[in-house]
Amino acid sequence: MELLIIPIAIVFISMFINAVNDVSKVRKELELVKQQNIEIIELLKSNTKSM
Repeated sequence: MELLIIPIAIVFISMFINAVNDVSKVRKELELVKQQNIEIIELLKSNTKSM
């Protein structure tokens, strides 16, 4: 029974590491989107001023 615990633990650890990596990728993408939104808002503001 003890021999089964080790591979199961390895699988769980690798799944956990993959999940953490996915979360950090999503965070970076959200930062990019936020930056783009700020730029779009600035462009819209400058367009409405010029009208």
